[in-house]
Amino acid sequence: MKQFAKLSLVLGILLALSSCATAPVPFESARQANGSMKYSLVTFPETYENDELRRFLDDKHSILYMQNQGGGGVAVGLLFGALGALANAEMIKKQTTQDAEALKGKLAVDVNQLFETALTSVTGLAPAQSDAVAPHFTPVLFVEKIDDDHIRFASLLYVANE
Repeated sequence: MKQFAKLSLVLGILLALSSCATAPVPFESARQANGSMKYSLVTFPETYENDELRRFLDDKHSILYMQNQGGGGVAVGLLFGALGALANAEMIKKQTTQDAEALKGKLAVDVNQLFETALTSVTGLAPAQSDAVAPHFTPVLFVEKIDDDHIRFASLLYVANE
């Protein structure tokens, strides 16, 4: 029995130590010999699909609007079942479309330029001459309607290694 306990302890330690080994970091290929990392600034592709809750507010696909209120709420779904849930979704979609049309073009913010300016102060990051091995950075200004009186602004950064 003691042999089994010792063997279990040794196997447990080996297992714990082997879990410390990690796979290569996906963006490590963009790191240069001097330690700096190259990046490529891109926008959302034209094929990016909006859904019922999100719309882009500019042609560059850099300002994303979302509203998380509207419709008849949970009560409509509970009272009228699947038909009520469908009606609720349509009300939310209609409200999102109306809000996005009212806000489209109203925010004169060049998100890519602001982000690029901010990146110049980050040591170890530099724009890539060609985006062959550089991670793609997609900065987005996120505008969220919380209720009729409150809007939240946030900055998002999507990073892809493509």
